[in-house]
Amino acid sequence: MPPPKALQKQLQEQKKGGDAAEQPHGGGALRGLGSVLCAPFGVLRCPNMKLRISLGTSDSSGLSFSPFLLLFALYFLIISGAVYVVINQPPSMGTDRDPKTGGLRHVAFMGGRINGQYIMEGLSAGLAMALGGAGFVMLDRANDKHVTIVNNRMMLTISGMISILSSLGLCQLFVRIKIPNYLL
Repeated sequence: MPPPKALQKQLQEQKKGGDAAEQPHGGGALRGLGSVLCAPFGVLRCPNMKLRISLGTSDSSGLSFSPFLLLFALYFLIISGAVYVVINQPPSMGTDRDPKTGGLRHVAFMGGRINGQYIMEGLSAGLAMALGGAGFVMLDRANDKHVTIVNNRMMLTISGMISILSSLGLCQLFVRIKIPNYLL
């Protein structure tokens, strides 16, 4: 099976380019790299999958979006540590002694222990990760050809960027709570 057309075109342009002295970055190395990149496509073939996810437009029912929601919920459960919770059965929240008053206070993060977590810690981290994933889905939907209204496209883009940046900030905050002097 021949390599993809884009790689074939690039290889043909490289062959027409002349010797390595005329090319600024050494044409021999690029030719060798091109043949290395084309080699797997001589054996493997990329699948031509025509998957479509619709949001219940007029030509389809609203049920076609439900597999995505089911997989996204499964992603949230796995990221939040549902398997860890079932195996280790940690408490939902922990307690810590307040250094000023000496009394006990509730904490949601198991500080100083990277391999352990409370249930609330896992759920909040999973929610932050899912928020970032939803942001990337919104950015993908903003590039869809069926979104023709500029306001909808702008709203999806801004919402997606806010979701991704919020997720990034929350994850950094959680890491700083979990490991107090990390990357300072």
